[in-house]
Amino acid sequence: MTTLNIKYFTLFFTLITLEIIASELAFETLGSINRGIYYGLISLNSIPFILFLKKKKAFSIILFLVIGLIMIPKQLYLGIKLIALKEEGANIVEFIYQHKKSKGYFPNDITTYTFENPNLSQHFHYDKKTNQDDFSVLYYVGSKNTSHFYRHSDGNSWSYYPD
Repeated sequence: MTTLNIKYFTLFFTLITLEIIASELAFETLGSINRGIYYGLISLNSIPFILFLKKKKAFSIILFLVIGLIMIPKQLYLGIKLIALKEEGANIVEFIYQHKKSKGYFPNDITTYTFENPNLSQHFHYDKKTNQDDFSVLYYVGSKNTSHFYRHSDGNSWSYYPD
């Protein structure tokens, strides 16, 4: 096996691995349908692989990189955003419980909460259940059709609804 072939297969393996990670992350950031689309894009890597075997190496490498660039940077960005949203969500829930502890009731809204990252505020929705001692906080990452949510009545855990 030549040095070029070793480098090519290393690039191929690395990109496929990163694309699989991006596809799984897409489930959390964009939903299950988009994860399926990402896996469909991964299958397109068979085209540059066949081109490589047919000695069209330069075009093959460019096509591999293009397929990877369609998925990997966006999911890297959304993955970083997901981490920030999870942290902000935990802080919001802590704020709500502190309000209940000090005032005896859950707040009607979270307008007095100070966001660590104000740019994330539009991703959150707070709902105090009327005439109940309950609330929910939800946020979305890349698609409004998905939601990560916390409901007081469900216990101390976050849940996720993909689409």
